[in-house]
Amino acid sequence: MEAGLDLLVVDETHRLVLDAEAERAVSPIARAAKHLLLLSATPLEADTSGFFKLLELVRPDAYRSEKEFLAALAENQPLPPCTSATRRVDIGGLPPRVPLPVELDRAPASQALTGDEKADAADPRVAWLISKAKSFAPGGSEEGKTLVFCHDLPTLQALKALLERETRKRVAVFHEELSPDRRDLEVAEFRRAKGPTFLIATECGGEGRNFEFCRRLVLFDLPLDPAQVEQRIGRLDRISRKERVEIVYFRPPSGFYRDLVELYERIGLFREPLGGLERSLANVEAAIRKAERASARGLSDLPVAALVAEVRGAAQVRQRAAYHHLHSEGFRSDLAAGILSRVPAGLDAAMERFVTAACELFGFEVTEKKGVRTWYFEFGGDALLEHLPGVPGGSRFLGTFDREEAVLREELDFFASGHPLVEGIFQELEDGPRGRAALLKLEKSGVEGEGVLFLHRRDGAFAVSVIDLAGQPRPEWTEVLMRGRANLRGLPIGDWSPEIPRGRGWGATVRALATRAERNGPILAAAGFRLS
Repeated sequence: MEAGLDLLVVDETHRLVLDAEAERAVSPIARAAKHLLLLSATPLEADTSGFFKLLELVRPDAYRSEKEFLAALAENQPLPPCTSATRRVDIGGLPPRVPLPVELDRAPASQALTGDEKADAADPRVAWLISKAKSFAPGGSEEGKTLVFCHDLPTLQALKALLERETRKRVAVFHEELSPDRRDLEVAEFRRAKGPTFLIATECGGEGRNFEFCRRLVLFDLPLDPAQVEQRIGRLDRISRKERVEIVYFRPPSGFYRDLVELYERIGLFREPLGGLERSLANVEAAIRKAERASARGLSDLPVAALVAEVRGAAQVRQRAAYHHLHSEGFRSDLAAGILSRVPAGLDAAMERFVTAACELFGFEVTEKKGVRTWYFEFGGDALLEHLPGVPGGSRFLGTFDREEAVLREELDFFASGHPLVEGIFQELEDGPRGRAALLKLEKSGVEGEGVLFLHRRDGAFAVSVIDLAGQPRPEWTEVLMRGRANLRGLPIGDWSPEIPRGRGWGATVRALATRAERNGPILAAAGFRLS
């Protein structure tokens, strides 16, 4: 902390608006950071007060008060050039949500409908799922992956056992008692075309996990919090989705739960995204819980019309995006090519060669897996080093070096700058002896010869010098090596038999060359090389 914070990144930033304790925790850190990046997929057009709180963190000097901020909005004054917002329409829209209500001829136990009692074989919802299992499976009339949400682990376990018993097929699961690695494996198996048709998740799958490849969501139970339902639906309704989002929910014939379903239908919960309406949805939840205490009368005491009007009114304000046009640096699709062009064309391939070679050098278990540039690395007991910065012994990583594959398959790590394994290797090679010596070859260079390349630091910058084994500076080889550096490859020690001056060993030769090279500045690293 004495060095200060260069950058603070806060994801799910909308929580700071709703959670005063979280805001108090983050605010002093934000003020201490040199740079601040706030991220959220929740729109705030319907909550100008909440937006102002976040804006104060980024630009506390922009407005003297919330009143001044609201006045500026009313006058259509542009926001400070530190905000950006991208809507669905800005990226060409997303596929629609399609509600698919299932009418039940009898009601399950009332507690089971909101997730506090395990399902059993007599539950009509279980019967419906079993009846659909064959048509949902590959080759069926309604083929497609099916994500089933339920409230708690006992319900998940009971439902998994019932489905597997009746279908004789494995059902994938995602819940809080699984390790992160196991959750990733369950999702990876579920994603496979020939993997399980069903994955059952508890609420821990309701945030931070993408299931946009699923055809349908089944709401096995229905939370009393509409924002929680929105979170569940949001696992499928995401960028990169190509097909409509099918949302299955159950309508019992009567009672409290039937009234709850109809209320959610009226506020539009199953038809359109209601993210950004947390304050209105919180009011709905509070009213529902109050009515639940008198559930014998269903929701008859609930001010349904007023609640529906509040939510729909807030949705209309958000839809109009009252201040969206005031963002001075909003998303523009024509900028995409320029932004992506900043990523060097061969970066991913170079990173793959570098990391796999380093892990093999360190004695890690290195296995190529199915998928685009997908690898498994394990820092096991046979490793040749005891410590790698930031990577404890026993660490295992399954990931890819391909950006698009990493986006498509969320269960994979993306091996790039910032990943703990990659950063650990960088630091080890920078600080340790392995990073200061190498053997390299450059084939088809148009030149033949052997020498040593020295890396120097001079006047605060890096510099390179090249000397052949006879002790002669070779600036022309320096140019060849720098021009072809993307094609440099490691040279196994067994293939290295340099022609060194008679009577002098390899070590003595390198020391003699280094003495000459030091005239160009302190030596940071050296590499023997062969040009052919």
